[in-house]
Formats: sequence, structure tokens, C-alpha cells
Amino acid sequence: MKWKYIFSILTITVMMNTLSADNNQKNLTTDGQRVVDYLLSDWKKRFHSTTIHQAMANLNIKPDDLLRLSVGQYIRDNPGIARNIRFWSANNYILSDQEKRIIKYLIFTGEKTDLTPSLRVMSKDLVINENNLQDRLSFLAKTGILIKDSDRPLGYSLVNNYSNWGGPLRYNFHTVTVDDANPFGVW
Repeated sequence: MKWKYIFSILTITVMMNTLSADNNQKNLTTDGQRVVDYLLSDWKKRFHSTTIHQAMANLNIKPDDLLRLSVGQYIRDNPGIARNIRFWSANNYILSDQEKRIIKYLIFTGEKTDLTPSLRVMSKDLVINENNLQDRLSFLAKTGILIKDSDRPLGYSLVNNYSNWGGPLRYNFHTVTVDDANPFGVW
């Protein structure tokens, strides 16, 4: 009797998770669903850890921050759809390589000096145009890794749990291209 009860609870839990994923999929646009399908297929390949940004490029979908946020929220809400998400954190898949560089810079600068650089200094150090950098900082705030902070020269600071936000590998990235295949991410 006890095993039958446990089996029933497991069955109901699986059904609820499936229904939840189905309902969340209805919130995705056609392009969003294409990206999710691409990622799920790609992540089944050995060592692949392709990001949303890379998947969009590989699918010839023009850069779209709102689409990335939407797909990112979908994978945050459904961590059971792929092993990669459970292991490496959905949040890392939202960020582009450039955005991970920005976050790593802020982490290392903050931990080393306890200061937040100005936009001009950061732009120079990272060799990123100030307008582009400001745009990426705004996007990073939308992802949840940064918060607006008028007391800092940059106007942003890292969230308190930044060391956990990016998962166990914290903002690492390696993009690989093999022969004529699409670029993919690995950890």
C-alpha cells in the first residue's frame, strides 16, 4: 500500500510538471520555441552547453534581448527539461559571452578593490563602446544579476547573491567551432 501511494504521488508530480511546462511553452513566441527546441537538441550532444544567444545566432534570429529574457525565463521555470540547466544554472544560458565578461570584470574589480568603476573606466578596460556597455548593463539588470544603485559611479551594483546567481561555474564560457558546424558553448 505504501509503495502504491508513493507511486501515485510521483505520477501526479510528473503530470503537473509536464502540464506546467506545456503552459509555459504557450507563452513562448514561435522564435522562442525554435530556440528552446534547438537548445534541447544541442544539449544532448556530448560537452555541448550552448547559450540562448548562440542558439539564436545559429538559427539566424536577429539579436533580441526580450526573446532571450523570455526563453531564459522559460528555462528558469522548467529546470527539469534538460540536465544542463540543473547542473549549470539557467541564468548562465541567458548571458552572452560579452555579458559574462562584464559580470566577471565587476566581480573581480569589486572583490579586489571593493569599488565599482565608472562607465568610462570600464569601457576602456573591456574595450567596449560606452553606449554598448550602458545597453548591456541595462540588460543585465533585467536578468537580475545587477541592481540599480545610485551610490555607485556605474549606477549599478551586483546582487547580493551574485556568487550563486550564475551557478557553480560562475560566468565561464568557451565557444567552440568544429569544421563547418555551428559554434557551440562548452563548460
